[in-house]
Amino acid sequence: MVSEARLGFVLKDLRVDCSKTHTLNVDEYPFALENREELETVESMNLSPGW
Repeated sequence: MVSEARLGFVLKDLRVDCSKTHTLNVDEYPFALENREELETVESMNLSPGW
């Protein structure tokens, strides 16, 4: 389990595409976030790729 304060950092380290339409380079970001709307209130998400 990851705290909300670290979530953006963890998603960045795992190279997860957090953009709404998953438009980041798939070679660089092989994973895509599916539940983006559930994380809209998490402040650290602004550090995640594509947010």
